[in-house]
Amino acid sequence: MKRGVATANLGHRLGGSSPQTDNTIETLRNTIEKVGEPDFKYWEFDVHESLDGVLFVFHDDDIESHGEMIPVNALPYAQIRESGKALGIEIPTLTEVVDELKNRPEPTMIEIKNLMTDQARRRMVDTTKERADWGLISSLERFICSFPKE
Repeated sequence: MKRGVATANLGHRLGGSSPQTDNTIETLRNTIEKVGEPDFKYWEFDVHESLDGVLFVFHDDDIESHGEMIPVNALPYAQIRESGKALGIEIPTLTEVVDELKNRPEPTMIEIKNLMTDQARRRMVDTTKERADWGLISSLERFICSFPKE
């Protein structure tokens, strides 16, 4: 797993600064106290789709499972969550994070890491379309993979 990256935005990865705290509900709740600080700009978190179609919030493309690194999009969500717990990480679903943030006034940026199905693509668009201060971001490569022409 990659190491946490320092950033000038306290809301980056929901306030996390290490693999164990990036994109977790606990870190988000702890970061709410810091929203008024100058280094808080907006909430940001990363979304993947699991093999069984669950949208979940996690930064890395791979996770250690039973001693080997496996792409998260090759695993069902239950195994991803179990692997996270074994590493000391509580990996939330998109729904859990949205429920925490839906009534917050701060802007939110959701980084698309990988979406594989039309249902997931629609869900991401629907999650942000009613919220003027919520947006989707993605690298060009990830966008092309997540939103193919066909």
